[in-house]
Formats: sequence, structure tokens, C-alpha cells
Amino acid sequence: MMMRSACGVLLLGLILVMTVGCGGSGGKKSGSGASLSSQYKKLLKESNPNTRARGLVALSKKQEKAKDSDGATKSLGEALKSCEDIENAEQQAGAYTSVGLAYGERGEKGTTRKVMKKARTATDKIEDIDAKATSLVEMAMVQSKVGQKDWAPAHLKDVEKLTKQIKSPNNRVRLLVRAAQAYQRVEDVKESDRVFSAAVETANGIEAIDRRSEALLMIAVGQTKLKKKSAAMATFDEAVELARQVEKPELRANLLIDVALKLRGASKKSKVKKLLDEAEKIAKTIKAPDLQKEVNARINDERKRT
Repeated sequence: MMMRSACGVLLLGLILVMTVGCGGSGGKKSGSGASLSSQYKKLLKESNPNTRARGLVALSKKQEKAKDSDGATKSLGEALKSCEDIENAEQQAGAYTSVGLAYGERGEKGTTRKVMKKARTATDKIEDIDAKATSLVEMAMVQSKVGQKDWAPAHLKDVEKLTKQIKSPNNRVRLLVRAAQAYQRVEDVKESDRVFSAAVETANGIEAIDRRSEALLMIAVGQTKLKKKSAAMATFDEAVELARQVEKPELRANLLIDVALKLRGASKKSKVKKLLDEAEKIAKTIKAPDLQKEVNARINDERKRT
């Protein structure tokens, strides 16, 4: 009886070991607790193809992290199929770009190129000029990351052409800054500087002082990200000088706080403090109590972060 009992315990132990050991990476849990295989099955049932595609791309990255290369391959394959079902051109272009990035990060150059071609086809169908230009910039950014630097410049040239058709000068500046960043990513510093200059020229042509200050601030942030320190500081200073010329105190204070916020990202703590002190003095001159309270709340929040 004792031998039978011992054999039973041993057999049960072996079954448990086999159950746990042979589950494969599909049985591994994600941070949310659900197994990757159950997440995959759930995503396949998602009715919205855009949500499904993006969810599968995110899942593929979890699977790669869990050393489940086969699972990641399946997820990306289904994500690519889901992209084909997306009717909205802007969403479809974004989803294809996301899938292309995932394939590029896996080193699958051939598939990446095919997917990015599909992203371009979808982008060409976007009717809104701003959205089309944004999609092209995102494509160029992705291609600069995944070894397709030869493709990116053509997209960026198209972005520049499209920005001329955009009515809002601040939106034009935003896109030109992104294009300049993308040029830098593909190691074309000369083109990056040229497009930054075009952005500055566009910003300086904005009539409203507050909007001009906001546009220059966008440029300064872009320059900071690319470590163009001297150019960035000069642009920050221009944005500050313009902000000081704004007539309404609540708007003037908020603009100075905006600059302070961005300067904090550029690690300029002393300048941040001075700007917040200046904004605080301006806040005292705001007549509307609710606006004054709002500005002071922003100042206090920024002080806590610095």
C-alpha cells in the first residue's frame, strides 16, 4: 500500500511538472495577469480592425519579450490582415506604419518595406492635408529607425509641399519642426537646418504675438531634442520676449509658464524659476479672480516639478 501511495504521489508530481513545463510561452502571463494566448484570442474577436491591429502589434512586443517569436510572428501577421479591413485612410496609414515599425524592429527588412509601401498608399488617400502631412512625417520617423533612411527624404519633401497648403501657420510650423527632426534622424543635418530655418521664417510671419511666441516655442523644443543647444536657447529667448509683449496679463503669464515648462525639459532650472517668479507677479494684476486662481495653480504645479 505504501509503495502504491508513493507511486501515486510521484505520478501526480510528474503530471504537474509536465503541465507547467509544456505550457509554452503562450501560457505566460502579461503584466495584467491574462496569458498571452488568451489575449491573442480575445484580440482576434475585436470587431474594430484598427483597435485589433494596434492591439496585436502591442501583443507581439510582449511575446517577443517573453521569447515567443512564433507567437509574435502570428500576431503581426494578423495585425497586417486587420489593416486591410480599416476603411478610414488616416487610421489605416497609422496602423500600417505601426506594423511596419514592429517588423523593422525584428529585422525583417523585406516585409518592412512591403508594409511601409502599403502605409504610403493609404496616406495618399487621406483627404485632409494636415493629416496627410502628419502621416508622412510619422512614416519618415519610422523609416529612419528601421534602416530605411533612403526612403524617408522623399516623404519629407512631400511634407514640405503639403505644409504650403495648410492654412494655420502654427500647424505649418509644427509639421516643419517634425520634418526637420526626421531629416536629422536620417543624418541629413544640412536639410534639417534648412527646414528649421523655414519653420522660423513661418513663425516670424505670424501676426498675432501670442501665436508667434507659441510657434517659436515649438521650434525651440524641437531644437532642444536634437541637441542644437545654442539655437534652442536663442529661440527660447525670442519666445519669452514676445510673450512679454502680450497685452492681456492672464495670457502673458500663461505663455511665460509654457516657456518655463519647456525649459525645464532643457534642464534650465534657474531660468525656469525666474520665469515662474515673473508669471507670479503678472498674476497679481489679473482682475478676474477665477483666471488669477487658474494661473497661480499652474505656477504652483510647475514649482513642485522643478
